[in-house]
Amino acid sequence: MSKNDNPQNDNQVTNYNTPDTELTATELLDPDQAKHNLLLERIKAQSDYCSENSFPHFAPSNGKCFKCSRQIYNVISLELASSALITDCPYCHASYCS
Repeated sequence: MSKNDNPQNDNQVTNYNTPDTELTATELLDPDQAKHNLLLERIKAQSDYCSENSFPHFAPSNGKCFKCSRQIYNVISLELASSALITDCPYCHASYCS
């Protein structure tokens, strides 16, 4: 049996922290770049909406609920983020303004 035929080699962990491999934090945390970009777009839309209307920005700046740790912008559309003040978590209903 050669080294490559050993099933234990399938479980090896690749070290991405080597000097010749530079991955951004985004690539490490969320390999699905399109989904990540959509989340960033929704976060920015809420921030812009608040700024343009002189509203306080209650929603978490990274989109992650402080109580349940879920990404709120997975269920908040771009249209809603750009037209309404987000004040609570759509999952656990934690209030961001009280």
